[in-house]
Amino acid sequence: MNACNEASNTKRARPRRGTTPQEQEQLAQLRGALVADLGCDVEVVATHNRRSMIRFHWSRQGLSLRVHRIFLEADADIWRAVIGFCRHPGKANRAVIDQYIAAHQQQIGRETARTRTIYLDTEGEHYDLCELFDGLNRKHFKRQCDARVTWGKAAGKRKKTRGIQLGSYDPEANLIRLNRALDHGWVPRYVIDSMLYHEMLHWLFRPRAAGARRVVHGKAFREAERAHPYFEKSQAWVAKNLDRLLND
Repeated sequence: MNACNEASNTKRARPRRGTTPQEQEQLAQLRGALVADLGCDVEVVATHNRRSMIRFHWSRQGLSLRVHRIFLEADADIWRAVIGFCRHPGKANRAVIDQYIAAHQQQIGRETARTRTIYLDTEGEHYDLCELFDGLNRKHFKRQCDARVTWGKAAGKRKKTRGIQLGSYDPEANLIRLNRALDHGWVPRYVIDSMLYHEMLHWLFRPRAAGARRVVHGKAFREAERAHPYFEKSQAWVAKNLDRLLND
């Protein structure tokens, strides 16, 4: 976690459209409590996002937190779990949050009851995916890519295999995942940047049908991929270090 600076006095509790005056007041009170507890600046945004109930990002300025509006009514124990999850996304805090979400399924709506909760973990031990994503989005996608990004789950004991999937894009969830095997100090930044760029291209170039075939990496995709300055260097590095990625 990055170090927090002294909290600013700027209001950073942001409601989404349709938030009631009461909820706006709850947001302001919540932010004040979080700032006092964490000792750093906090931005809190209430959303109606049913796919991503909690999303957070640490920076030098503090914590940026987006939560579904049901959490505005949560008690202190739930918020301790939320903050604990933001600090260390572990099973204990996750279980408390999942129980709270399950208890409010009727309020959230039928759609949420059928949707798996997705927790976004963008800040790894060595690399911050939000920082990399924002840079690529600005440089190559005119800030238009609205995909979400996260590190994948920590890998358990792997079966012997000769391959590894380093990234994926789920168009239904609009979600990019990078394999946590890449989150090591010995993995060059340009490799992760290139892998993330590849998955962002999947957001831009969706699969298409070509007769009986399904084209995933079409000509336009391949040309755009090769435009990345470290494409070939990254491919060579992965090929050379594949065994280490598989076994680390």
